[in-house]
Formats: sequence, C-alpha cells, structure tokens
Amino acid sequence: MGSLRRRVNARRASAGWARAAAALGAAALTAVFAVVGLASAGCSSQSPPPATSSEKPSGPAQVTAAQVQKLIDAFDRAILARDEAAVEAAVPAASAAARRGLTAVYQHLSPLSWTSLNAVVTAVAGGPPGTVDVQFTGSPGGAGPSDRVVAELLLQFRLRGGAPTLAADRTFPRLRAEGIMAFSAPRQISTRWYTIIFDGTWRARAMEIAKLVPAQRATVVATYHVRTARPVAIFLFSSEAEATASIGLYQDQIDHRIQFFTHPVARVSPVSWSPGDIGVVAPALFQQDTWTPSMLRHEIAHAFTLSWFDGLAHSPPFLKEGLAVAVESDRSYAPLRQAIALNEPISLLREMQVGDIWASRTTDVVRLAYAEAGATIRYVMHRWGFSRMYHWVRSVAGSDMTDAAIMNSTKRELGIKWRAFVSGWRAFATNL
Repeated sequence: MGSLRRRVNARRASAGWARAAAALGAAALTAVFAVVGLASAGCSSQSPPPATSSEKPSGPAQVTAAQVQKLIDAFDRAILARDEAAVEAAVPAASAAARRGLTAVYQHLSPLSWTSLNAVVTAVAGGPPGTVDVQFTGSPGGAGPSDRVVAELLLQFRLRGGAPTLAADRTFPRLRAEGIMAFSAPRQISTRWYTIIFDGTWRARAMEIAKLVPAQRATVVATYHVRTARPVAIFLFSSEAEATASIGLYQDQIDHRIQFFTHPVARVSPVSWSPGDIGVVAPALFQQDTWTPSMLRHEIAHAFTLSWFDGLAHSPPFLKEGLAVAVESDRSYAPLRQAIALNEPISLLREMQVGDIWASRTTDVVRLAYAEAGATIRYVMHRWGFSRMYHWVRSVAGSDMTDAAIMNSTKRELGIKWRAFVSGWRAFATNL
C-alpha cells in the first residue's frame, strides 16, 4: 500500500473584480495534498499568506469596514449564543438574498462549540462600492489558532437612513464553499487531543475514528518527541468533492484518488501552525478497518512534523513521506526487499531530489519510493537516534539539495560518508 503527494497552488478568485478581491481582501490558498492509490496519505506546504487591503472610501456616503466590523462582531456573538433572532437583528439586510451568506454561516457555525469566534473585516479595493471581505475566524473545539479561517464572504453594504445595510452577497461559489462551509450539516466531537468535524450523517464513522486517534497520536508523540499538547483537527468529508471544496480547489486540480491528506491550517497570520489539519474522505473507509489505524498514524505524523521544514530552503517529499511511513504499523517493505535482492538500481539521492513522488509514475513505482523513504528514516533513527535524525533531515532540507550538499549533510550530521550510508541502508532495509 502506498500514499501519494501532489502540490497544487490555487487562487480563490474566479473572474473580474473577484480576482482583485481575492488578491486584496482574501488569502490566496496554497495546499499540498497527499493522494492515495489504495491506502494512507498526507503532506503539506507553507501556510497561506495573510489577507491585505486598504480602506479607501470612494465617496462620503460609502460604508466603511469599521462600521461593518461592529455589525459582524454582534453577529458573531449571536452565533455563540445560538440566537437566530439576534443573528438577523445584528446585520440589517435589504433582502433575504442579500442575507443568504450570513444565514448559511450561522447554520454551519452555530452547531459547533468554539473556544473563540471572531471576524476580520477588510475593504475590497476594485470592487463595487461598500464591498468588504469578511473572514470568520475561530478555534472549533480548541483545534487550531484563534485566527483559523472557518468561513469567508464578500458582502456589499450601503447606507440606508444613515445606517449601514447589507445590500448584496457578492461571494463567488468557490469561496462560499470553503472551510467548514463545505459540509452540509457540520457536527463535531472534541477532546483535549483532537476535534473531528463531520457531516451529521457520518456520526457513527466519526465516533469510530475518535476511538482510534488517542493511541495513534501517542505513538507519533513518543516516536518524534512531540512537545505540543495542541489538539489536531480531523475533517471527515462525505465525498471527494466536499474535500476539494473545503480547501478551495476544483476537483480537476487534484488527482481523483485523493482520499486522505494533511494540509496547513488556513489562518490570517502568515505564521504556520502545528499540528496541520487532517482530511479523510469517509466513503474510502468502507471495509478498510484493518488499516485505518495505520492511516491515521501516518496523517498524524504529517500533522506534527510539517513544521520541521518551516523556514528551510526545501521540504523534500521523500523526507516528509518517510517520516509518515516510518511510523505506520502495517507498511509492507516486500517490494523494497525484492528490489534490493534483484540488485535493481536504487538512487536515494535522486529520490530525495524528486519534487513530486507521484508525477508520471505508476502506483507500483510510487509504493517503492514510499518504502525507500520509510526505510531511510527508520534506518537513521535505528542507528543514530531521534536527535541526529531530526538534525539530518533539517540539514538536507535546508541545503541546495545537490548531490554534494546531501552527502555533506550526511557526513556532518551522521559522521558517515555517503557510500557507507547507502551500504548500511541496504543491509537494514533487507531485514525490514
């Protein structure tokens, strides 16, 4: 079984002034996905950049972002109170159509428990007068930072009787479905260690996953010396379409085999957050209970080790996947043992330099690459221990990733020449 990875960069805007809105008032989303052939997956990249804008009223009668901020603050308080009447009173609207986005936000966010819920309102330059970007931020069940973006709308306000009134909902479809808004009827299960967000129809499956998370998390924490007590967020999606919508991508931007993945937490701040978010497509779990624990362990490992690559020149997929594969409980290394026995050419240098393990490769080749990656991390851990493995991974990722640089990192951090490293790795992998 193997897991695959693909990098996808996508802006949320669709056309015309909406592109300007996304560039100025909404964060561009960059996500790295792990797509699967038949089993576990996961990977990620850097956090999305922060929203930026400049508030420049086009005329004296234009509604300002500060005025809208006061209305939305009251709207947030009404969500927390689950007071539908207060929700409608908080933001005066010219019509039900204008209010539809806010209504949907209330319907999606009010069933969840929040340790924080706020909104960031910024004026959108280049759009119709009075248009603002509203990013709803919060920490569902304590998972993620307080500035986690959970929903986003583009709303147009006008003055009516001297007071700001919601005139139109300008949110384009992709943005409307992002984050928690992708779910039909979101619910959650939360403990101090995790929050699982799922559609209500998948409660039984969510509860099954909830029972498995603590043990898998404990293995990752012990193996990689995780020091954070932060809970991890797991999003249990009803379909692949729901998963891609939540992250702000079109379905054709992701390999259709995507089933399980880890990605950065979408937040207002440009600073990355650990642990990352885990996504699981629920239907893929049917009749796969035996490897579900291993899949979760793989993704939790990604969630807590993505931050190892923060600020480095590279985040090699080979090393990222190796860290996740190395903790799996049921990974078969038979293809790797066979390749070594048949003396097939294996270049760890080439694999470390690959930018996308999946691109232009068959599933069998990818499985072999994942086995090579997992064996590499396990070999370094077994022979040199966690601390030196950690520094070796960061040294390699921080280099220019040339042959010489990787060899130098290996000599410097592990005290061994590359030829001896490969020889020892082959002997170790033969016995996995």
